[in-house]
Amino acid sequence: MLSPLLERRISTFKDLQQIHAQLITTGLIHHPPHLTKLLSHTLSNSLSYACTLFKHTHPQHYNTILYNTIIRGLVDHNSPEHAILSYVEMLLQELLPDRFTYPSLLKACAQLLALNVGKALHGQAVRFGLDCDLYIETTLITMYAACGDVNSAREVFDRMGDQKTRNLVVWTSMISGYVKNQSPREALALVSEMERQGQVPDEVTMVSALSACGDLKDLSCGKKLHLHIERSKMKVCVVLGTAIVDMYAKCGDLKSARQVFDAMHERNVVAWSAMISGYARNNRSGEAIKTFDKMVRESDQKPNEVTIMAVLSACAQSGNSTLGSWVDSYIHKARLSRTINLQNTLMDMYAKCGRIDNARQIFNYMPEKDIVSWNTMIAGLALHGLGEQALALFSQMQSQGVRPDDITFIGVLSACSHAGLVEEGRRLYADMTAKHGIEPKLEHYGCMVDILSRAGLLPEAEEFIEAMPMEPNGAAWGALLSGCRVHNNVEIAERAAKHLMRIEPNNDGIYVLLSNIFAGRKQWEEVKKVRILMHERGIRKTPGCSSVIVDGIFHEFIVGDHSHPESEDVYSMLDYVIQRLRLAGYVADTSEVVLNIDEEEKGDSVSQHSEKMAVCFGLMKTKPGDELLIMKNLRMCGDCHSAFKYISKVFARVIVVRDRSRFHRFVDGSCSCRDYW
Repeated sequence: MLSPLLERRISTFKDLQQIHAQLITTGLIHHPPHLTKLLSHTLSNSLSYACTLFKHTHPQHYNTILYNTIIRGLVDHNSPEHAILSYVEMLLQELLPDRFTYPSLLKACAQLLALNVGKALHGQAVRFGLDCDLYIETTLITMYAACGDVNSAREVFDRMGDQKTRNLVVWTSMISGYVKNQSPREALALVSEMERQGQVPDEVTMVSALSACGDLKDLSCGKKLHLHIERSKMKVCVVLGTAIVDMYAKCGDLKSARQVFDAMHERNVVAWSAMISGYARNNRSGEAIKTFDKMVRESDQKPNEVTIMAVLSACAQSGNSTLGSWVDSYIHKARLSRTINLQNTLMDMYAKCGRIDNARQIFNYMPEKDIVSWNTMIAGLALHGLGEQALALFSQMQSQGVRPDDITFIGVLSACSHAGLVEEGRRLYADMTAKHGIEPKLEHYGCMVDILSRAGLLPEAEEFIEAMPMEPNGAAWGALLSGCRVHNNVEIAERAAKHLMRIEPNNDGIYVLLSNIFAGRKQWEEVKKVRILMHERGIRKTPGCSSVIVDGIFHEFIVGDHSHPESEDVYSMLDYVIQRLRLAGYVADTSEVVLNIDEEEKGDSVSQHSEKMAVCFGLMKTKPGDELLIMKNLRMCGDCHSAFKYISKVFARVIVVRDRSRFHRFVDGSCSCRDYW
């Protein structure tokens, strides 16, 4: 019988030491059951003390149970390496493992992602005749799946069917393994098979199944699972509720996601993060930011790294650098660990909010950088048209021994495209395969087409597309069509548009670009044909929409719209601005107006573009020397680009415009793109 001292709950470390002393005094420390119980209590209070106790135990008192206890304790205290070393010592003591030894060791392998060690332990379990134990088989499945060897996990799972009925934990472990290894179809197929064999999924199974639906964006399947949960009156704990929210969000059904989220009785930081991430992932940055604000103000949950990264993503989408800077300060005040992932996300946010200097500062002061850090900074410089700086960083990256990947080359090729560095782009494209062994993907081909097309090398760009080893996508033909608009080449444009209309028949941008090209050549009949074709196919042009942030508030403007509460003042300001610009030498560029009307009407048409309205509102609310950030959903037109150069000089503002493809920074009459975009 165990000493009553060891049967009671030990609440303090001091009590534990007193009991240890009494066991030594009475000699019960040499009694294996007492020693094992003491070791269990010690592991609950202090790992180091437990290891010392075990180390000072006389070898004659070692047994399998004692070793199982220390191995399990080491794994539970996140010391998997020491757990495996203890197993080796156990074998050297010529003690035989039992059915309780291997589950902890396999869990250690899962923590370490040590597949080879796990396979060796599997072999030893077979040698000792323990591989058919249900508990060991279950942990084998978990270990193999955690280490990325889902096929071996399935082999263990399938062999179990020949020996005994699998229980719910086994099925769930295999389903979860598939989900963790990006095999959602296999996971859902196994859920169906599980139900056919009479097993009823529980909350844990449903969490994995819902995750699989989300990964597949299979809303229909997800809804069926949700309905099953409701009909079976399954308890929707915070974990399951969060899984439902996440599934709906990944499938794009944010209304249902929010309904489930609002109905949850308990919401932890993971639930809040799922909802915020869902909004950010679906380009609903405003709702993401509002939900984050609600979390901070109304809940007792503190944001974690996942939450912060989702909010920063929303800031990057919206261009809200003010909130992004506040989040940056919050990270500091909340003493959140500035992990590499978090700093990469901060860098990306600042770059996409027009503050490339802030992004570069974070990059320069990062104590450690991974490949994502370099890629993010290179892509940010490319987005701002700083091609030479992007290529210099690419060289620095290689000199520091960081090997570029396919994402790196998308960044540097984009940098060459935006900066007109044609020969550099050719060299990098050739080096990608020859020096770095990276096979070009569709994105790389698209970048090369863009480089050639922007530079006016349209026949070469068309030949490049036709020589591609795979079917060209819309991005490649779209880059060629955009180049045709810039260089006014109707013949190649018609061929590119024909391919695009086959690949992306509902893409309004194709028809608009083609119309602009015909309008530039004053081929009004062709413009009319394109407009008729759009009407027949039910395609409407996406209206230009621009926003500007003033005092932390978004103000959105749509071309020709009067819905803004201060629209009357904005239009008055617009008239005043146009008058001032004309006195400074500005002449409206009406070449892209696709209507056959007189020049005065064309001038009125381009003057009401959404970015002009946004900048006029910004001029009303700021003073000379201030910086304005304008976000536009479409490509900036030539007339607005010209007008903004004049506005930056006449009204003494720094104006940063982020359009669909890049940044333009207007200062004192010049643009950072040097009129190459």
